[in-house]
Amino acid sequence: MMDVVTLTELFNYHIWANNQVWSCVESLTDEQFAQADSYSIGSVLKQQFHLMQTDWSSAHFMLHGSWPSGEGLKEEDFQDRSALRARWDEVEADLRAGLAGLSEAQLGTTMDLPAGDGKTFTISFWEFCYTLVNHGTNHRAQCLALISKLGGKTAEQGAYFYYMQR
Repeated sequence: MMDVVTLTELFNYHIWANNQVWSCVESLTDEQFAQADSYSIGSVLKQQFHLMQTDWSSAHFMLHGSWPSGEGLKEEDFQDRSALRARWDEVEADLRAGLAGLSEAQLGTTMDLPAGDGKTFTISFWEFCYTLVNHGTNHRAQCLALISKLGGKTAEQGAYFYYMQR
């Protein structure tokens, strides 16, 4: 099992790496940011929205003990970088607030997550958080590859570089 201090450090890395990618997103034109791509979930905009949405629902769970009800965030509300980045910063603050309020006992609680075809599986909260950071690494790598393909600047997002720069 993971402890709160270690989990907080893992999320500090996650937030740092997200900001590394945002610095690269800023090197794109508006057209490049929204340009469709056939790999994974598509454009840089879609990648960034997807990452924000998963962090948002996780922060909501940390702060309120439940998943957000209703439809959640809508991609059409975030069609430009400034709107997406403004909401992203709010989500980051919520993640930090959620982490600050976590107890060791909460890390061991379990939740059921969808496994497709109407099935679910049970996972501990700390395992879910670990999965969230790993999910972020996957999409950040996809986003950086797409940014490079579009001619934008890229940056390192690996934990090695996080520890080297802190």
